[in-house]
Amino acid sequence: MALATGTTSLDKESTTTDFDKDEEEEVLRLWPEGGGTGGGIEAALPDSANSAIEDSSLASGEKSELDVKQINVISARKKLIAWIICSTIVRALNETFEFKKNDISIETEKVKKVSENISHDYITLLCDAAWKGGFKAGCGFLIEDADSNILEKGSSIEIATNLLYAEAKAIWVGPDNVREKNLRRIQVRTDCDRLVRILKGYFQAPWEISVLIAKIKSLALEVEVLNWIHHTCEEKP
Repeated sequence: MALATGTTSLDKESTTTDFDKDEEEEVLRLWPEGGGTGGGIEAALPDSANSAIEDSSLASGEKSELDVKQINVISARKKLIAWIICSTIVRALNETFEFKKNDISIETEKVKKVSENISHDYITLLCDAAWKGGFKAGCGFLIEDADSNILEKGSSIEIATNLLYAEAKAIWVGPDNVREKNLRRIQVRTDCDRLVRILKGYFQAPWEISVLIAKIKSLALEVEVLNWIHHTCEEKP
């Protein structure tokens, strides 16, 4: 019984050894050492598997190119948007500069010229303005000689951002039409006490009318407040 058992074990071992050798030969056939032509993993794989690998690599390359194109498109759009924003800001600044340079005024109606028959070298301009919000204001003036005779009157529609600016514009429009007369003195009267204080140097002029105030001061005018109801030339809420 013992001998039979040993023989059986030996037979099993021999069978196992023969199987392992066959498997090893198959492995060496499929993957020979040193590679060689037709060897390696690629040789062991079927043609369909190799084709799938190539297709996958090609698809990956195409996807990379597509990603690069999308990135370039996004970058170009960002640059375009940035350029549009910058150009808009520059254009707005230029327009604002021109707006200020032109004293923030566009005269739509020419103010009547003062009559040539001024008999004195001293005149008085009574100036007033009406502003109801927005950018338009009505400016008017009345010119009197030293004897209180009305020589001329005029009106215009101006651009103004607030009532104070409208009142200042009204003062500027009047003297602008008699400046060439070389008069000895021009007295301007306005019902805006705040504007008078600014012209006399008591208050600092807001930036939006600073250029206009400087021009009015350059005329060396005498500025007075009229004896009617004053208002403060503040913007309406």
